[in-house]
This record gives sequence, C-alpha cells and structure tokens, in this order.
Amino acid sequence: MIAYMYIVLLIPIVTTVLVTIDNQQPRRDVNGEIIDAHDGSIQQFVPGGLYYMHAMQYGLCKEPPNYGCDGAGMPEKCGFQLDHNISIWTSPNLTSGSWTYAGNAIDVTKRPAGIVFRPHLVYNPNTKLYVLMWNYMNFGVSGQIAVAISETPIGPFVVNTMIAYMYIALLIPIVTAVLVTVDNQQPRRDVNGEIIDAHDGSIQQFVSGGLYYMHAMQYGLCKEPPNYGCDGAGMPEKCGFQLDHNISIWTSPNLTSGSWTYAGNAIDVAKRPAGIVFRPHVVYNPNTKLYVLMWNYMNFGVNGQIAVAISETPIGPFVVVNTALNITRGSSGDFDLLVDTDGKGYIIYSANSMNVEELTTNYYYTTSSPRYVFPETFVEAPVLMKRDGTYYALYDWCCCYCFQGSGVMVYRAQSPLGPYLQQQDGDIACKTMNRTISNTRIQTSINALPTPGQGCQYHNGNTTSTLRSQQNFVIKVTNAQGLTTFVWTGDRWQQAPDGLKGHEPQYWMPLHFNSDGSIDTLDWIDEFTLDV
Repeated sequence: MIAYMYIVLLIPIVTTVLVTIDNQQPRRDVNGEIIDAHDGSIQQFVPGGLYYMHAMQYGLCKEPPNYGCDGAGMPEKCGFQLDHNISIWTSPNLTSGSWTYAGNAIDVTKRPAGIVFRPHLVYNPNTKLYVLMWNYMNFGVSGQIAVAISETPIGPFVVNTMIAYMYIALLIPIVTAVLVTVDNQQPRRDVNGEIIDAHDGSIQQFVSGGLYYMHAMQYGLCKEPPNYGCDGAGMPEKCGFQLDHNISIWTSPNLTSGSWTYAGNAIDVAKRPAGIVFRPHVVYNPNTKLYVLMWNYMNFGVNGQIAVAISETPIGPFVVVNTALNITRGSSGDFDLLVDTDGKGYIIYSANSMNVEELTTNYYYTTSSPRYVFPETFVEAPVLMKRDGTYYALYDWCCCYCFQGSGVMVYRAQSPLGPYLQQQDGDIACKTMNRTISNTRIQTSINALPTPGQGCQYHNGNTTSTLRSQQNFVIKVTNAQGLTTFVWTGDRWQQAPDGLKGHEPQYWMPLHFNSDGSIDTLDWIDEFTLDV
C-alpha cells in the first residue's frame, strides 16, 4: 500500500474539480445520515476553502399531517419550537456525503427567546468578525432580527445587543487606507495591556481583510539566564528549554500593540511528542482545506524532528498526523514553510546547513525528491518567501537566544528548489560595532552578555546585529488596494524589560526592495507606519 499512497500523493493538482449534485435524494453527512439543515446560508470565506452552512436544525419531530403551517403559534409544534437550534455544517465540495457537523452556532439559552428562522452569516472586513443574524418571533409581538459575532465561522457566537450599531458597522464603506503605527520601543501588548508572551513563530492573514493569526512559543515567566541566553541548554528545568512550553495562538485585526487577543493553545502538551519545542508555523493547505501546524522539537542526544498537526480552523484544536517529517537530512532545527500559488508546499530547514524540499500534496511529508542545499554551515532561523515571481531565502548564523542578535543573508531564485544566488552585498544586518546603533531602547535591564562565537559574532567578535535581533518571520501584509508590504520580524533575546523570558520583545520593520529585487540594508527604526 505504501507505493500506492505515494502515487496518490504525487498526483498533480487538476485545474477543474467536477462534482455531481443530486436532487433526487436528501443530502447526507460523512456518516451517511440525512443532514438536518434548512433555510440558512452557505458561504466559502477562503478561496478554495471549506463551505460553511449555517442553517435551522428542526429536529426529528413529525411534520404536520395536513398543512405545513399547522401549529403556528403553538411552540410545542414542529417548526415552531423554541429550542430549534442554528446548526453549522462544513463541506469541501457541497456534495451529499461530504458534510461534517460542526456544532451549534449559539446556545439556546444565550439567544433572545423566540421561534427562530433563516440564519445568515457574513464576514465583516471592517470589524474582522463573522456576523450571524437570524429573525425570531413570539406570536403577538413584532418579529425581530438578532445579531451575534465571532472571530471564526464556527463560533461560538455572542449576541450583540447594540443592533443599531452593528447595522451601521455593516454599512460602513470599505476604507481605502488603514494606517497603523508599529512601535519597536516597547514590548507588544494584548487588549488588556499585558505584555504578550509570543516568540519565534508565524503571523498570517488567511482571509483578505481578516484577522492576523500568530502561532508562537509561550515561554512563561521564568527568569532569563543571567549571562548567556543559551545557558541551560540540555537541562529541561531551565528557561527556554522546559518541556511544557506551550504553542500559543493570538489574533489581531491590525498588528498593533494593544490589539492582540489570546485565543488559547494550539495543542495540549500531553498530545504532542515529548521534547523541547521551537518555532511553530501554520499555513493553509488549499488542497486539503485544512490548516497545517508544524514545529521542531528535540531531546538532547537525539536528532531533532518536525511534527505535523492539522485543524479545520486556525485556532485549532490541532491534531498530530505525523511525529517526524521525513526530511532527507534526517535531523532538523529551525524551519519555515511556503505555500506557492499553485498549492504546492515547500519547507526550508536547518540541519547544520540550510535545505529546501517539496512537500506532498497534503503537507504531511516531503516528496523525498532532490533538495537544494545552501553552502554555509552553522546556520538557522530561515525565511522562505515569494515576491513578484522571485523566491527569497533569508537566514544567518546560529544564535541560541544570543543577546547580540544575528544577521540576514539573502538568496534569490526563480524556482523554490533553486538554484539560488546570494545577494552581492553579503549580510545585510551584521555590522561592525561602529555601525551599530547606540540606543538605550535596545538594551536589557539585566547584565546579559553577547554569546561568543554565535550570531553576528560567529566570524568576528567586533560585529553585532543592527537590530539586536534574531530573524523570526516575514509577515505578508496586503492592504485594501492589493499592495503588499513584507514586514521582517526578529526576536530580541535577553532583552526583557523585567528579565522574564516570556516578556522578551520583538523588532519589526518593513523590508525595502531595490529596483533589481535585492533587499536593502536593515537598520534600526523606532517606529513606522503600516497600511494594513
């Protein structure tokens, strides 16, 4: 069966997907049961993604024996009962037998009392929320329309009693520019004003105009090492190497400090392979209509591995489908993922050197086909991205929580599997000390030391990062006009304002591309304006 499975995984993506809709039989779910879904709406919110049906669930009460409306005004009668639910169903292709029950949109006790009809769901690009409306009535009283909101199409939905306000929000025209300020002088904070504990992960916007989702490491409020950031490596009781560090999920409508909402953990610690976890990344797979989460993990003395988990939504819960991605180098450290415009997936990963491989159609495995290997060794923290038809690979020297930060080497190619050519001006962020900013805002409150022989000091002890950061991820930010800004992000290890690892900040800046497609030198900026 293995050979057969590989053949299936390698079938090219077809340009047309034809399905048959049969009106001669009731529609059924994945278990073969008739679906109880009526007078609602069906929407596809992500191109190529799942279809979401929000519909009335009338239950298995008997139809009236004569006229359909017999029983109107009597809440014990079928079709007029007060406890009929608004159900949610998902399907990849709308066919009978493909529908999965995703639960109820809102608990009966949490909605206005009354007989409910015709639920409808829309996505509001102004508020970055899904808006559910339904009409309801009590006989002898005027009918009303209720409004509820959620961050995801599967809820749970919460009733907003300010119905008039919601109508106004829905009718606001889409603005042509939304300008926000990104401030690098302070740690980023959540909606409650607390410093967010989110590091070395990915930030993606899966729906145009929708929320940004950050999947990142949550290190907790343990103390940073007093000297070198990597002190404690190999000791799971030490900060940054503990076995119970979580993969946290945060959402934001506009990427600004103060706008982040904690959405929970991606996967329970007990349900993932045991080990020290680093650098979670999430992508949407248009082939399977699933969100794919990967992270690398290690146990000292054993080769590092990459785990793969999936979910129908970006906030999980994620379920592990592969505990060890079959990369050809056998052992892996830091990595990044790229989904190309044709749906093919690629992984760039460090195994002392840097490598790029293609993923299978479902992204659970690599294709084991020839890979591209970059020339340097002792490198990590890669980014793989695409801009205007050109593929970029960015990475630099290993920096194990190093205070001095690392740099950015830039490679470009016309194919994700190479060949890649290095940008001629070399490292664009490692500079000699006299080029480094002398700015107290990037200093730590504790007596951290540059880690010798790591990051920007790998070849020269007199160099440091102009950003005092190690590369994390590049966020693709597309505004209302369709113009894209690539925002570089880096982790500022050993620079927490209070010495707590969970409070270590990040540095963000927009990448500037020259006319030949090369990336300009990176230098510190206190803040910048971003059109989201």
